[in-house]
Amino acid sequence: LQALWQDRGIRLAVARGYEYELNDSAIYLFENMERICDEKYVPSATDVLRARVRTNGIIETHFKMNDVIISMFDVGGQRSQRRKWIYCFDDVKAVLFVVSLSGYDMTLIEDNGVNRLEESLTLFSQIVNNRFFREASFVLFLNKFDLFREKVLYSGRHLRFYFPDYRGPDFDVDRGALFIQHKFALRNQNSAKVLYPHFTTATDTSNIQVVFQVVMDMVIRQNLSQVTLL
Repeated sequence: LQALWQDRGIRLAVARGYEYELNDSAIYLFENMERICDEKYVPSATDVLRARVRTNGIIETHFKMNDVIISMFDVGGQRSQRRKWIYCFDDVKAVLFVVSLSGYDMTLIEDNGVNRLEESLTLFSQIVNNRFFREASFVLFLNKFDLFREKVLYSGRHLRFYFPDYRGPDFDVDRGALFIQHKFALRNQNSAKVLYPHFTTATDTSNIQVVFQVVMDMVIRQNLSQVTLL
């Protein structure tokens, strides 16, 4: 594998990973191959964060925060997974919708004729306006900001190529990210429902820790206010 990574053709193929379904962590894994292949290898926290497992079905997790028991459900976003969960939830207090900013130039695995970000917008519209989530708080995680930044600055795959309504500068990362955020906000048909957007990099633990704490505090406060305890 280490020899494979030294091959010029392989490196060129990896550099064009946006054209096919290449794992986001491929370059990281190749660059750390010698360490990972060592017989005494022990995964680091970063290695674990870089691991990718596709979510199938519904994964339920319970944890305690500020003396409140929180139940979190992780669900698969692929088309084949949605029918398993979209009508399964009742009395949901908050929806954390995670979308990949860097997917603006990519297509779906199951349909290479559909833009990945457009599909996320469609799914978000279906969920944020769904009657089952009428009372739920909505938090939008615009994730993979680091990869989005790299694409905008260095790939030449400008946002306007895939979203002609984008009128900002090609190399303005913040302007592009805010443009995408605004497209999601427009899908919310209920003016009374507040959307809480956050730009995140999931592999940056300090970033995620701060954002998650803010989000959970907001959710807890909102739900306490609904039962007149706050």
